[in-house]
Amino acid sequence: LGRRFSINFKRFLLGIIDVCCIIFSCFSALFLQFDGNLSSMYLEKIFVLIIPIVIIDLIIFVIFKLYQSLWQFASVTELKNIIVACLIASLSNLLLSLIFNQYITTSFYFIYFLILIITVGGNRFCYRIIRLYTNKYSNQITKPVKDRVLIVGAGVAGEKVLREINNSNHIYKEVVCFIDDEPSKWKRQIHGVDIYGGRNKI
Repeated sequence: LGRRFSINFKRFLLGIIDVCCIIFSCFSALFLQFDGNLSSMYLEKIFVLIIPIVIIDLIIFVIFKLYQSLWQFASVTELKNIIVACLIASLSNLLLSLIFNQYITTSFYFIYFLILIITVGGNRFCYRIIRLYTNKYSNQITKPVKDRVLIVGAGVAGEKVLREINNSNHIYKEVVCFIDDEPSKWKRQIHGVDIYGGRNKI
């Protein structure tokens, strides 16, 4: 029950942040569209539209499952969902403005789309980065390292193994290097861990 409450609270908090992002994106797009010269006419249009825009955009975010993903594992799939959701939200806002006879300019909705991606995507990926470094720092302090290991294969599977070792509180190992037979990968790094060389280096 406590865990369920925690999950729902995080989703609620994320929704509040998104509301702030939507409102900020609207006024920022208006400010940039008119180089800071905001006329009362366009401000009145925004104030008429802002509540319907917030409601419609949040519904679109729910449809695209922006509140279902585990953002500490966010990747390209989540980024794609954010871009598509923001695009549809912007087009919906354009349609909404035409329905309410509060149309501003086409470029306003394009600027809004760009700012919305930056703010909505930015807060989620910032959370991912914070969780990543918080877990890494916590593990360095509390997790007793028992074994120093190397990972054979510096590809997708090897990267996932490294990430799991670094993020887990139950795997007491330290990855010191990767081994891979592909020469183009040698002397490069994955998450700060060196790709030392081919199998002859083992």
